[in-house]
Amino acid sequence: MNPLNQRVILRNPRIVTLVLVLGLAASLVGALAARRFQVKATRARVEQEAVIAQENLHYTIQAYRDILMGFRGHSTAALGLNRDRFHQYFASLDLRTHHPGLLSVSYGVDIPGADRDRAERDLRREMGDPAFAIHPPGVRPRYFVLLFAEPRESNRTSIGRDTRTIPGQGLDIDRARDTGALVLTGPMKVLQYDGPDPGLLMRLPLYHGAPATLEERRSTFLGCINGAFRVQDLIAEALGKETLRKLDVAITDAGPWGDPGPARQLYGAPLAEGRKLERTVEVFGRIWNFEFRARPEFAGTAEWSLPVGIGACGCLITLLLWGLMTSLVQTGQRARLMALHMTGQLREEESRTEAMALAVPDPMAVLDEDGRFLRIYGQHPRVLGAAPAALLGATIPQVLPRDAADSLLGAVRKALDTHRLQTAVFELSTPEGRCDFEGRILRMGQPLDGKACVVLSIRDITERTRAEEIARTKQKLESLGVLAGGIAHDFNNFLTAILGHVNMAQDLIEPDSVAAPMLRRAEASVLRAAELAHQMLAYSGRGSLKVDLLDLNLMVMEMTELLSVSIAKKADLEFHLEPGLPMIMADAVQVQQVVMNLVTNASDAIADRTGSIAIETRLLVADRAFLEARFPGQGLEPGTYAMLLVSDTGCGMDAETRKRIFDPFYTTKATGRGLGLSALLGILRGHKAGIYITSAPGQGSRFEILFPSAGPAPGRDLSGASAAAGATPLTGLALVADDEPMVRSIVADFLEHRGMEVLAAADGQEALELFTLHRGRVDVVLLDITMPRMDGNEAFRAIRALDPQVPVILLSGFSARDVATPPPGTAPALFVQKPFRTVDLEEAVRKVRRA
Repeated sequence: MNPLNQRVILRNPRIVTLVLVLGLAASLVGALAARRFQVKATRARVEQEAVIAQENLHYTIQAYRDILMGFRGHSTAALGLNRDRFHQYFASLDLRTHHPGLLSVSYGVDIPGADRDRAERDLRREMGDPAFAIHPPGVRPRYFVLLFAEPRESNRTSIGRDTRTIPGQGLDIDRARDTGALVLTGPMKVLQYDGPDPGLLMRLPLYHGAPATLEERRSTFLGCINGAFRVQDLIAEALGKETLRKLDVAITDAGPWGDPGPARQLYGAPLAEGRKLERTVEVFGRIWNFEFRARPEFAGTAEWSLPVGIGACGCLITLLLWGLMTSLVQTGQRARLMALHMTGQLREEESRTEAMALAVPDPMAVLDEDGRFLRIYGQHPRVLGAAPAALLGATIPQVLPRDAADSLLGAVRKALDTHRLQTAVFELSTPEGRCDFEGRILRMGQPLDGKACVVLSIRDITERTRAEEIARTKQKLESLGVLAGGIAHDFNNFLTAILGHVNMAQDLIEPDSVAAPMLRRAEASVLRAAELAHQMLAYSGRGSLKVDLLDLNLMVMEMTELLSVSIAKKADLEFHLEPGLPMIMADAVQVQQVVMNLVTNASDAIADRTGSIAIETRLLVADRAFLEARFPGQGLEPGTYAMLLVSDTGCGMDAETRKRIFDPFYTTKATGRGLGLSALLGILRGHKAGIYITSAPGQGSRFEILFPSAGPAPGRDLSGASAAAGATPLTGLALVADDEPMVRSIVADFLEHRGMEVLAAADGQEALELFTLHRGRVDVVLLDITMPRMDGNEAFRAIRALDPQVPVILLSGFSARDVATPPPGTAPALFVQKPFRTVDLEEAVRKVRRA
């Protein structure tokens, strides 16, 4: 703005006044608009919270439905369902901890009026309670009697209660019986608490068989699995404290869907008219009306603070602008004097900057907006691999390779646009080898020759990047080891439960059953999965490898299908296996890894071309001269070997690649990690095997591997399982402790199936308390190693202190190295690796009890 315009503005006060009025009006309009926006935003947040609250309530009720379906499935699957089994299943779910809204889960049976006396006598005998009676007394057409109810402490008075006498419940029972689906009642008084607020009931019918029609459902109806809930607890669990702190919530029940009646209040008090949100949803066949309203603390101060802030800021800006316009002439001369002063300071600063640039160890340069080197600071013989004189006047694309030039030039342009420090990392091939550089670029405050310029600092970070890469790789491998150990331990627990159920199913069916071969295949699959879990434990340092006699031909044949789907589509897989091959001592999983790595590398060498991969086995008798000539320095002794050969017609390898093929992290693949062949070499060394490679560019590759012979395969005794299965039943009292409910349940069920009584504990502390309570009666103790509160080793030592002669079996998904050593002179202690077959567990129990 020139001085003439400044004088015009100052001499015309109406312009200044107009600016002031318009600014204040705009501030008021902005404040009103902000207020309207904040009100809309608050309503949108209330709608979002309402949707989340409805979804959470729906999911919570669905979870309760799933719990009841689980009880129904357990009741249907468990032969001879009784009160103790019902209680054990309830206790295993820990429902009061995870679902505090659930007051009880009960099992009720339907009894015709004519059968009351007979049913009452049968139920007294079945429940072992001579005082059991259906109450309240009286003659009625039908009775619906609660037999089991959990938790027992708060449901003792409900046992034997005819719930058809409670108003409204008879209709819900009949509706569940006739529909075959879960029925959710309206708000009502429930037996489990005396509070004034209502409760809800869920009923899930049980039938004898699978009826399809109404008549069949009525004739085969047995009873219902019932869930009782307190509405206050249910809503608090579903919506959570945070939602209830933000919103006022009211819920009414309008009756069954399609047949609504007068609304009854479920939760909260009806909300007054105003800024409230209403929703109507269908919840398991009933109509629920929701009302939501934001509490003052939910809306907060934003509805008025932001509009007031905007209005205040607008007024302040208007006043500042008005004051600025009145002082333009006075500040003009002051600005010119300040500019002259700052120019002198900038020149002094430039001189200091140049001196500092000469003192720092990193080269520095000034580049214009075209990426041209205008000036280079520092006494450095080479900058970016070239002499400084060769860079002056040249642009970045003229002196650097394309990738490095694009990265550095992009950072220069971004620094010019954003006025912020930018960093570019790139690599160059220099006479010293491949080097990594970091460029730091910052825009200069003043242009040079009319062009915007930047300052570039160049640092050689080759050593730093290599150190960081090594550290990242080491950390990744350590993390993978920890992860592999944790996953393997959890898998072993799951596999123990699966294998136990399979073995128990094998005991329960006839040998010629059509399910027998299926269960054998399932058992074999679980054992194969267990081998993989043991391999993962070995990788993590928490396990040991399983070395056994191995038929190389049989192992390759078993991998045929896996190898076929693992290679390129245009590659043909050929097998030439020599019969009569000797057995080798090896870990089957590791040898499978060797074969898989060689075949996948051969497939990668063929890529998208047409080619073939051949897998051969041969018997080789090698003398010392042959081994020293073909396998020098590998420590192989003369003798008989089983040879594995993998060859391909792929691209082959040059001498440099063959030299580095076993280096960790070296790979020629774009997406490879370079770990396959280095791991292969480690496996072969562990098996005292040798390897020989022949390859040339364009002529494919050939890998020859020698495994020392271990002689012919020994015969396998398969009679152990059948002998164990037909052995004398087990007797006595067993204490089983495992924090995994699935494992604890299957071990307890199996031992009970074999004739023992079982005490079950969820951790070592509970096991010690049970052992102390039943001291002198416990015949054998089975402890998991990894448990909360008190682990298996601690419980083992504590039990040994109480009774040194009680037999103990320690179980773990990890290896035996984690097991404590029993004190001298005490009863034996065995270790059983998870997963285990039930026959192995029975053999261990018999062994420690015989010792």
